Amino acid sequence: MLRILSFVFLFLSTTLANASCDFKTGQYIEELDSPQNIKKITITIPNNAKWQKNAMKIVLSPTENIPSKLKKKFKAKFEINYNFGSCVFKGSVKQNGDWRDHISLSPYGIIRSLNAKLDQGNILNSVKFKLLIPETRGGLNEVFGVSVLNALDFITPETFQVAISVNGIESVMLFQEAASKELLERNYKREGPLFEGDESIIWGNNGRLDKNDNESLSRLENKNWFLKGVSSQEITLRAFSDLQYAYMVRGNNSVKMGQYVDPNALKPFVSSQNLTFPQFHFAIQALGAEHGLSFHNRKFYFNVFDSSFEPVYFDGDVFSSFDKQELPAANYIPFSEEIIRNAYDNLDVTVYRDLILSDKIKDKSKNYFLERSGLLNNDASKSFERFWKVFSVRAKNLQNKIYAARLSGKINSSILSSYDYPGQLDEFVKRANKNTSIDLLALGSQKKDNGIYLLELQNQKKKNITSFELANILSKNNLNGTRVTLLNYNKNNEIHKTSVLKFQDGEIISSDTLKVTVNNDNRTLKFDQLNPLDWVLLKDLTLEDWNVEFVGSSEIAQSSTEQRFNDVGLTGCLNFYNSKVKSVKISVTNGGCEDSLNLVNTYGFLDEVRITNAFADAVDIDFSNISIGSLVVNKAGNDCFDVSSGNYKIKKADLNQCGDKGISAGEASLLNAESINLFAVNIGISSKDYSKVDISSAVISKVITCIEVKNKKQEFGGAALHVGYLECDGMIEVDKHSEFNVGVH
Repeated sequence: MLRILSFVFLFLSTTLANASCDFKTGQYIEELDSPQNIKKITITIPNNAKWQKNAMKIVLSPTENIPSKLKKKFKAKFEINYNFGSCVFKGSVKQNGDWRDHISLSPYGIIRSLNAKLDQGNILNSVKFKLLIPETRGGLNEVFGVSVLNALDFITPETFQVAISVNGIESVMLFQEAASKELLERNYKREGPLFEGDESIIWGNNGRLDKNDNESLSRLENKNWFLKGVSSQEITLRAFSDLQYAYMVRGNNSVKMGQYVDPNALKPFVSSQNLTFPQFHFAIQALGAEHGLSFHNRKFYFNVFDSSFEPVYFDGDVFSSFDKQELPAANYIPFSEEIIRNAYDNLDVTVYRDLILSDKIKDKSKNYFLERSGLLNNDASKSFERFWKVFSVRAKNLQNKIYAARLSGKINSSILSSYDYPGQLDEFVKRANKNTSIDLLALGSQKKDNGIYLLELQNQKKKNITSFELANILSKNNLNGTRVTLLNYNKNNEIHKTSVLKFQDGEIISSDTLKVTVNNDNRTLKFDQLNPLDWVLLKDLTLEDWNVEFVGSSEIAQSSTEQRFNDVGLTGCLNFYNSKVKSVKISVTNGGCEDSLNLVNTYGFLDEVRITNAFADAVDIDFSNISIGSLVVNKAGNDCFDVSSGNYKIKKADLNQCGDKGISAGEASLLNAESINLFAVNIGISSKDYSKVDISSAVISKVITCIEVKNKKQEFGGAALHVGYLECDGMIEVDKHSEFNVGVH
């Protein structure tokens, strides 16, 4: 039922209007998330003559690898044909790959691996991706490897086989998304620093330059995130310093360590995150994908919540690309002795082998593989079983290898923290100074004012540089045309001190000036701000029947020009991460942070959430599965309730005086609510970007816009919103990609 005293129903224009589909993306949200529904991707490059000329230059070039200067960008049109319609987007393509296997001659013309970028729209949320000649990644071997690693919750790129046409030349190619913000969102990670092994000094026109391996360190991939503000710069630099040290130690000890890199082993204690890389190494070795463990092929994500690194899988050469006829031979691909010696000191390999071969992981891997193989289900199922058989044999063989190494005393118990940092730094610097491929070494960078850093060069010279120049050093080892390698972030830079309290099965981490009161008898946690910048993070907890209260100061912690998160990466005053809640009540008063309450990767049921006088967002929840009995917000400077990328339920909500939106659901959220009452808001209910919102009853008063349903971000599409009963006095705005309806479905 719709009861509106006066209203204007608007079909919104959109900034993405040139992204053209012949269907409403908001009506096909689930279908657009499955590669099985893509029939074909057709790419048209208007300047075909220059495109073909460029291809011939690559084919005829005398170099062993593909010259970088020939990887030119060409404008292109992308048509994606689905089972239910088609979309046409503008974008660009260029040659991909180092080796010549990324360009091949067929009876129909030249087939090339491509780097693609969409200027409009997306394909399965990806706007940057590779279209690879399948043989360069092992075809279905790669799809299988990604399927297993995805099931094990490692960060993996969207990968599937698909029919492609490029200027009329037909082929089947491997679609694989690039390392980017969209990759992190797909894997339920908040945007943060992405790093990779730096290959710039190990490749020349005539192939690999092995002599430079031990001086090759790491680089930042997403420099735009670094440039977003002071907080992202501080986080990136601290993480970069740790990763550079891990790479220096590997280079100094390459005979003993081989390709082994584990930046988390800098921590002199055993915890769950310390096992991330041992577990990853085990899975990769079992997959015969050690190409992905090469120091220069590795990629890393820095997780601010854990203050640790996570591996990002790319280019493993699964089962060394043996095809299905030769697949049994993959059982005998040797395991790296250096990885076995260094990686598994603290890992219970029996428990982990049983986990990765469990029915749960197998079923999850199989479902993922069936959707992405490009084969009919019966053929895909047979192919999966062949791969799984080899994987199982290799996992058991690897377990036996590790046991044998332990019995013979060949497992190293040392970790990176046992190395002497000054000694390792001096050793690396002495060796690097003899390498003609390295121009200048920078020993540190100290933050000054107004976006200026003081770069401390090895020759004792100091140079003021901008944050943009520093970003180029981090990402390209380049300062105005001179190669500069930054080794360390100046440890004198101020880092906010924290307190860590072990609590139940997790931790309470807070700024050191926050007053923390734990009452186990009454089952209450109380946090009092003594400083407007105070915050607390409840991490890895299981809370049942607890009351959690945060009382903020009357001062505001930040100005509106600063980043949403602080220098430890938190947006909230009260933050939950990787936790489970049941029958928990939460109260926040005078929250002066970007979010009064922020929940990330958290699951369960909250009896009651009550927020009073929030500086910006009252409640912000990401990548979670949360049900709320009663939600009450009285005064928020921005949104009262904001959710993204998860599954959410509300029984009853009373939201008053919201500076922007009463309820905002974005980035592929599912939100179901029974009773919503909104008063004095700018926008009542907003559903955006592949989100689906279903509300039984909504009463909205003193509002400008009652309902908003739209596509906002390029990596998503339209949204859907249904309200059973709506009482409102204001506008209803729906863009052409989305759908809105009132009443019984």
